[in-house]
Amino acid sequence: MSASEVRLVTIVIGSEYKYELRDKLVELGAPGFTYFEVHGHGAHDPRVSFFDGTNLQFQVLATPEIADRILGYLETHYLPHTGLVAYVQAVDAIPAGHFGNPAPSAQPRG
Repeated sequence: MSASEVRLVTIVIGSEYKYELRDKLVELGAPGFTYFEVHGHGAHDPRVSFFDGTNLQFQVLATPEIADRILGYLETHYLPHTGLVAYVQAVDAIPAGHFGNPAPSAQPRG
């Protein structure tokens, strides 16, 4: 398999941070990301009205260095005052080299 081992950073945060976080992920080196509206239940108070907004989930596939940079930023700038949840998983992703890692070198023909 010619996949790259990268990190999947998953972030759940209030939709009011959508544009701010989107721009910051780019600044922190995220090669790309996906975000979408999510619903759930957890330790924080539920959003009960339209005016409370919704939650968004961002998913970023990146190198371990970029993932660490993103988590460090989230911890210092969002965690103290938001209902942020974030986690990182090691995953294999294709196409190799697409997520900030160089593509694996081809096997020499002999």
